[in-house]
Amino acid sequence: MPHVSKRRVDADIFDSISAQLSRVFKLANNRELIVSLIGELFTKTEKVMLAKHLAAILLLYRNVPQHVICEKLRMSPSTIARLSLDVEHGKYQSVFDVVKKDKNKILDILIEILAESIPRPFSNRRSWLGSIYRNR
Repeated sequence: MPHVSKRRVDADIFDSISAQLSRVFKLANNRELIVSLIGELFTKTEKVMLAKHLAAILLLYRNVPQHVICEKLRMSPSTIARLSLDVEHGKYQSVFDVVKKDKNKILDILIEILAESIPRPFSNRRSWLGSIYRNR
């Protein structure tokens, strides 16, 4: 888990800089630029955490069993259970809406990030992600 400073930024400042971060990603209108932004803005640990969370959320949305997600993404059962509850309560609706708009780009970027960042138990580094494409 990435380290977060105990010295919190004021809520209004945080909202403003979060909006600017969102704007940067909104203005990036092609895959290569988005991948470059992710590489430049986030540390390897942050990319791994974000990629794993996104993958887990999408797999939970597709009703993949929690124990399979824990094993394949090497995440703790408590994290997967928390994400599962969040999915059930509709917390990630905007993620699903974006994925529904353009599945190919979102999933291609996800697979690229995962292929570079997550240790895989298979010799074929993308084999376990193939089910995402088959379940569209």
